Amino acid sequence: MKQHLNQLKKWLQGPIGMMLCFAVLAIAAFFVIRNTQNSSTESSLPAINKNHAIVIGVQSDMAPFCKENSSGDPVGFEAELAKAVGEQILGGPGVQYLFVTPKSARAHLTNGDCHVLIACMSVNETNKKNCLLSRPYAEENMYLLTCDARPIDHTSMSAKIGVIRGSDATEPVKNMLVQIGSAASVVEIGSYPEAQEALLSGRLSAFCAPYSVLAKLDGNGLSITGHSIGTVQYAAAVLSHDETLIKAVDSALETLRKNGTLNTLYQKYGVTTPLEK
Repeated sequence: MKQHLNQLKKWLQGPIGMMLCFAVLAIAAFFVIRNTQNSSTESSLPAINKNHAIVIGVQSDMAPFCKENSSGDPVGFEAELAKAVGEQILGGPGVQYLFVTPKSARAHLTNGDCHVLIACMSVNETNKKNCLLSRPYAEENMYLLTCDARPIDHTSMSAKIGVIRGSDATEPVKNMLVQIGSAASVVEIGSYPEAQEALLSGRLSAFCAPYSVLAKLDGNGLSITGHSIGTVQYAAAVLSHDETLIKAVDSALETLRKNGTLNTLYQKYGVTTPLEK
């Protein structure tokens, strides 16, 4: 017996044995990779229907779209929209919420923490590249926020208008400055608190963002001024491969548009929509 084991060991250590071992490992690796690819490209809709539960990511502090109330529940336009969309997909109750922030939203989706984002996801090239987006369900105007309602000196090259880095406000601000022949420049800011501090300290002449953001900063020396300089559209988002799920979301939105649910929510929260344009 020992002699046979020694012979087998020598054979495995030889050229043929090594080739056989590599072949077995290659086959095993193939099946592992294939299973991983299949699991990462399959739609989550069958599991959603099987478990009769869908997790939707919503904003934790973006009124009137959505915010977390004192009881820890989501309230606002997107909170009610998420519930209505989820129940349309499920054919009944089973909607669960996950609070997200603008910075964490896509990471939660990628990590599988939620199936859908209804969380002020802008219809822009970055989100189109990283997610599948539904048809837009809402539209919001962008304005300027200034300190003490001071007018912007468009003749001065030292005048600076801030925007959040990578935000949808950048192009509308640049276009506005070109149209009026302004000497002011656009400055990218890392966060809303930083923008607030820069306005109060005089480092920024103005700051541009969607109204729902500026409404939280309005007051204490800061005020929203002027007319809208652009719009941003919001859409639901799913993983970039999940075409089946995004079709279900679009179908739900269309049903809600036709049965009047969307119109009721628009009127209730003062949100405008590109769907009816």
